[in-house]
Amino acid sequence: MHKYYDWLRGVATRYSDYLVGFGLLLVLWIALLPILSSGYFGDDVVNSYTKGIRLFDGVTLYDFTYHYFMSWITSQGRFFPLVWYVYWLFEVCDTLFIYKLFSVISVLICCFTFGYFVFKLTRDKNLGIFVVISLAVIFQCRIYHDPLLSFQYLLQVVLLEITLSLIFFLIYLESSRWISLILSLFFYLCALLTYEISYAFFLFHFILALGYKNNFRENVRVTSPYFLLSLMAIVVSMYLRSKATAIDPTYQINFHILVYLKTLGTQIVSSLPLIYYIANPSHISVYNPVLIVKKIDASGLIGATVFFVIFYRIVNNLKTGFPSRIMVTLGLALMVVPGLMTSLSVKHQKMHLGLGYLPVFLQYFGTALVLLSFVSWALTKTKNDISRERLSLALTGLFSVAYLINLQNNWSVVSAVNTQYLFPRQVLEQALQNGLLLDVPQHSTLFIESANVWGNKYFVYQYSSKKLNVINAGSVDAYRTETIDKASKHKVVGKYILKYHAKSLHNGYVMLGRYKNDSKIYATTPAAYIDSLKVYFDSQSPKYLLAAPGNGTKVFISKLPTSQSIHNSDFNMAEVPLIKQRLNFNTLNIYNCN
Repeated sequence: MHKYYDWLRGVATRYSDYLVGFGLLLVLWIALLPILSSGYFGDDVVNSYTKGIRLFDGVTLYDFTYHYFMSWITSQGRFFPLVWYVYWLFEVCDTLFIYKLFSVISVLICCFTFGYFVFKLTRDKNLGIFVVISLAVIFQCRIYHDPLLSFQYLLQVVLLEITLSLIFFLIYLESSRWISLILSLFFYLCALLTYEISYAFFLFHFILALGYKNNFRENVRVTSPYFLLSLMAIVVSMYLRSKATAIDPTYQINFHILVYLKTLGTQIVSSLPLIYYIANPSHISVYNPVLIVKKIDASGLIGATVFFVIFYRIVNNLKTGFPSRIMVTLGLALMVVPGLMTSLSVKHQKMHLGLGYLPVFLQYFGTALVLLSFVSWALTKTKNDISRERLSLALTGLFSVAYLINLQNNWSVVSAVNTQYLFPRQVLEQALQNGLLLDVPQHSTLFIESANVWGNKYFVYQYSSKKLNVINAGSVDAYRTETIDKASKHKVVGKYILKYHAKSLHNGYVMLGRYKNDSKIYATTPAAYIDSLKVYFDSQSPKYLLAAPGNGTKVFISKLPTSQSIHNSDFNMAEVPLIKQRLNFNTLNIYNCN
């Protein structure tokens, strides 16, 4: 009978572990859902249409990658060869959804790999679980150079490389197996060749060694290969910088000590939970408790509930006598060291409180270790089981509320970013894919009434296969005679003008007009007279195409067709018959029927 109960207890424990693992995955997945709903942002905006660049120029992916790799070396003096997977990445992840899905997966892999490292270091699975679940509160999306929303998984790759290096180094310290040391050095070298912030990461290995041996000289000896690899990388970097031809201000260095310390402090603080929400540098945070409660949706409620259950169980099971010195030291080092290099940058020395540059992703994991140490220390100060349980409940409630607030703020960030980057790009991309330029001859000139960076010939070619002379003027009013003259020096088949607007993924339009043969644009009279018009528009409600000549009146042009012309789409495409001989494209707009 006892054996049966022991077996039952073992089964319950095993399935309990599976449930906790699933719960962790669910909590993190919900916390990262805003990423899955975001558009291309930061460097990803340009990198996402590099396929169009190389196809337009007729170069292979290898030649394209090699060209940019060499240009970074010669012009900026930067040597990070492993980061050039980025162009291959966008060839494989050729849709926004796939790219963002793998972005979320890469973060999840980082979380669970680092959690395993903590378990390996402490021999306590509860400590590893605490670190993983606390990251759901710490991860913050920002309207800045954000490693979660952008930058092609760069910081996720670095975190994974350095964590694997630490895991194999830990195995080497425990077993003295040389293969483990070789693997550790390999992953460390990969980190050095991926991003320059890793040059000082040998300190992590030294801290780890200190936790196992109290012999300073022996620890220096065992970690010296990591230091030598870093030294070699620094020497190569300094040499290339001395030969660089045009270093961008972003990568210029300022050694002013007070400015540097202020920037480093801002970078460190940026990894603290809810700091972006509290500092509110982008003015999007919501502080009204009533509004916060109203914004709670089903996914947030599920995530917070599961978070509460797991966090309470883990906190209750944390061993007394923790934290260890190595955990605190390693956590603080992870919060500080990743920002040492980037804080020298002139550009990042202008950061406001709440903002944090790319290395903040690694610093999040240091913050998780420090939080673990703080919570464990606080629990050791309780006098009895009742006070410990009350403290555990209070901490669980506090962290659960922070989880909800952080999730809502991340959604607010993504909403703000999408308004500028996702919605307008998506409507233009869909219009091009659905044949907006089908009747436009190759090598025509296309004026795009927008300042968005993707309004160029490469983007147009990637989504329409049309080789056009694209002029992104920012607005038609900014067109100048010299711009037209420059375009006219080449053989022009036709001149077209395009403008687009979108409020959401399902609401917007793109207009394409063809210039009249005798039309001219001058700086003083920025009118754009057209003789044909094509419109891509949402079909949610009947719409009129109107012109507003400037005297406050609206002139009816046409009622747009309501019949669906594009299969499985919320949008229609229509040729609009023009009755007037001279129609100014700049005055056109679409209005819902009243």
